[in-house]
Amino acid sequence: MGGPIRGLNGMPAPNMARTCNEREKLTAQFRATLRAYIEAVKTLEGVSPAEFEHCFEIAQAALATFTTARAHLNYHVASHGCNDESDVT
Repeated sequence: MGGPIRGLNGMPAPNMARTCNEREKLTAQFRATLRAYIEAVKTLEGVSPAEFEHCFEIAQAALATFTTARAHLNYHVASHGCNDESDVT
């Protein structure tokens, strides 16, 4: 007993129990960009045909930003081993 927790392969388990500041930062960015995308999509409902194209472009840009934030978070979690079950990516 004592010592690091080991996985089934005998290697030290990923640092799931410890707090990862980078994961927390990336999770906050992920959630903020998701909220921005949702709000951008909501604006599409009820806009005039003249405004639609502009609002659609804003929503597309928000989607691209969200997708990038999600990719950064997923990459970090996969490479760093700091997954948190409360994060849904």
